[in-house]
Amino acid sequence: MTQETMRNLQLKALKPFLYLYDEPDINKRMFYPSLADHREEIIKRLEETVTEKRSRLCCIINRYSEHPGLDLVRQRILFVKAMGNDIDIYGAEPWGVPNKWKTFPNYCGMAENKQETLRKYNFVLAFENSNFPGYITEKIIDAFKSGTVPLYWGGGKFLRETFPSDCYIDCVNQDATVIYRMIKDMTQQDIVSLRRAATAFLKSDAADRFTGRYLKQEIIKRLEGGHMQ
Repeated sequence: MTQETMRNLQLKALKPFLYLYDEPDINKRMFYPSLADHREEIIKRLEETVTEKRSRLCCIINRYSEHPGLDLVRQRILFVKAMGNDIDIYGAEPWGVPNKWKTFPNYCGMAENKQETLRKYNFVLAFENSNFPGYITEKIIDAFKSGTVPLYWGGGKFLRETFPSDCYIDCVNQDATVIYRMIKDMTQQDIVSLRRAATAFLKSDAADRFTGRYLKQEIIKRLEGGHMQ
């Protein structure tokens, strides 16, 4: 973002129109649209498969990208290394740089179908690229939709008010080896409990914030409200 853009965003006349991830008021905050407006079929499938046993422990689906602004990339790699052969790595080729995932023996190439791939695993390493307040992308939502428990790091200070704490594994500032041992020791009952909590979240009004419909409504509110001031 250029300095000129940053200066323009500070203009008082623009404030009524801004829609921001780090807005303190959750009812005015921007949410990444990553969930269908209608999710009845998703919920039905989750309820039908909630107790199923899956053979693989964990996976990650991410490009190997390095950039100074991607402050959680290093943590992502630490967790991958801590899990050794118990994590399968998927990722498309990065843009214009070598694919360092290829140095890992458990690299499986690109996931052709993300949801079908996730459904093979009990857990997914779903770290955001950055821990910016309120920045929560499709990574955790895709995990919920597949019945895969997310090992999550993201959302900054707004994470805990966005999702119930019983539907994901909070990895913020946690030791990678400790988390790995914890999920290895989890019983099937523990996993099912996390899946049920995630399904309950998807059925709740709170999940509506991640739909395209909600995004459109909020943008219209900004435009109408700003015009009237």
